[in-house]
Amino acid sequence: DWVVASDGRAFARSEWEPDAGRFSVHAKTADGWRRVYESKGEALDLVGPSADGTAIVAMGYGGGDRVRLWALPLDGSAARVLVEDATYDVEAVELDRYT
Repeated sequence: DWVVASDGRAFARSEWEPDAGRFSVHAKTADGWRRVYESKGEALDLVGPSADGTAIVAMGYGGGDRVRLWALPLDGSAARVLVEDATYDVEAVELDRYT
């Protein structure tokens, strides 16, 4: 997956290494790419940049039993849950281009 900023620049990308069973997300920096998230065996679906541009929004289990919406901070700090429900999976995200 690739995430593109509103001005068309590459913002982030994901990588899957099947031999190692490793999934990672990399943010674009002035110096190249920096890994901001890594998981063994479980991929996330990248949705886009957060509204404030400080994180990548992604969907996935993240080790739980339901699909949640995650924020993957660009500073490399721990992923945090944005939306979760005990009964239902997060199935889709819609972006409001006006707000």
